[in-house]
Amino acid sequence: MTIDEIDRAARALAVQLKERYGVESEWLPDRIVLIGSGVSGFLQLASDHLVIEVRLGLALSLLKRAIEREITDYLRTHVT
Repeated sequence: MTIDEIDRAARALAVQLKERYGVESEWLPDRIVLIGSGVSGFLQLASDHLVIEVRLGLALSLLKRAIEREITDYLRTHVT
């Protein structure tokens, strides 16, 4: 996968997280910063991979497995 394909997949994932969980995104050259009520983290773009870190507050930690599953399923479908 090219860096452009990884970038498009990361941006689409950020849009999906906003739609489902209200997480806002700040776009930087090689990183998408995630900011929301009870959630923070980033999607870091590299030449051949994507690093994801998401920190959940107490309330959203109850949805941890669902959020992890959604991110994992999305990446399996869109990043190869």
